[in-house]
Amino acid sequence: MLDLLLVTTGVLLALAFAGGLVYLYVQDVTQERHAVLRNFPLVGHLRYLFESLGEYFRQYFFLGDRDEMPFDRATRSWVYRMAKNQGGIIGFGSTYRIHEAGALVFVNAPFPVLDEEQRPTPPLPIGEGYCRTPFSGRSLVNVSAMSFGAISRPAVQALSRGAAAAGCWLDTGEGGLSPYHLEGGCDIIFQIGTAKYGVRDASGQLSDQRLRELAAHECVRAFEIKLSQGAKPGKGGVLLSNKVTREIADIRGIPLGKDSLSPNRHRDVANIDQLLDQVEHVRATTGKPVGVKAGRCQDRDRRQRLHGRAHGGHRAPRSARRTRLPDHRWWRGRQWCGATGAGRPHGPVDRRSAAAGGRCTDRQRPQATDSPDRSRQAGDSGSGCVGTRSRCRFRQHGTRLHVFARLHPGSALSRQHLPDWGHYA
Repeated sequence: MLDLLLVTTGVLLALAFAGGLVYLYVQDVTQERHAVLRNFPLVGHLRYLFESLGEYFRQYFFLGDRDEMPFDRATRSWVYRMAKNQGGIIGFGSTYRIHEAGALVFVNAPFPVLDEEQRPTPPLPIGEGYCRTPFSGRSLVNVSAMSFGAISRPAVQALSRGAAAAGCWLDTGEGGLSPYHLEGGCDIIFQIGTAKYGVRDASGQLSDQRLRELAAHECVRAFEIKLSQGAKPGKGGVLLSNKVTREIADIRGIPLGKDSLSPNRHRDVANIDQLLDQVEHVRATTGKPVGVKAGRCQDRDRRQRLHGRAHGGHRAPRSARRTRLPDHRWWRGRQWCGATGAGRPHGPVDRRSAAAGGRCTDRQRPQATDSPDRSRQAGDSGSGCVGTRSRCRFRQHGTRLHVFARLHPGSALSRQHLPDWGHYA
């Protein structure tokens, strides 16, 4: 009896397996979505199985420690060790590819200064003499723009506390100012994106009341107007309704549970004159420095027109010319493709903006302005060209790289410490 039961069970399982194969075969030859399955029914499923496993095989068996992007295994391992207080000391050299374009390399000094001879990094005054509450940058390295919502609450809290401990500033990104940015007490640069998140009224326009409320926070040291919309090159951004939680809606000033659309540029900024008017308006409303962040790919003639119109033309009084200048400028490069985690078309992402390496033409030599002090205050924050003013004698200032982010404006160093104007990374 037991043998009969086992045989019956085996026959039923075989019939079920055969029936499943027949059903899968019929489904493969009749479906119209996958040519591989239609031409190679049943065995074609092995291709998709191996494709799904290929990512893990490449990561753990075939790729080297320096082959992945944007952060390779060696970099991630270093971050993990530092986060766990296990130390970042390694021996027997490094696998870092120092000969690739854009590689950041610190060269040895033949006669380094002693610890007692080091001097602190000189602060960079921003907006001094041109706004009610100027800001003094203290660090050469700062935390770049990453929006709350694109990164999580613990991430923003960690960056805020780390920036405060390092003495550097933290950029909010275009997602608005969250309570977690303020927890650490660090200096904050508030970014005004095309959707005006955090500083918009009910109709989506720039709100002077919200600007004054944000400027009332002592930690908010400056504002920056971000041109275009970084997540979607040439298009706007879409924040889907299922991601618009109550917390996100309150911080960004948008309706709860509805899609939020970011235009591909500021609706009230269609040319350089309107941009400079916007800079003046935000500065007058907040009393704090206001800068501009733009893509590094813009042509040099356009930057020269921006510089010329910022002076109000040759017929404008000198005082009117200087007040139109942005207090700081960011030239954004391509580096790690920005727009944290945002979905965007593959083709434009591979080819947008300018590469992070190479020479930055608008920092070849000091730009002539009506005020030498103003030219230093309105320094370029060349995020797309790390180390553009190379061979700077950082050793005289005992510089420490606190946060792996974008460099503070090179203008923080006085000119006697920048002897080699013609050399670039």
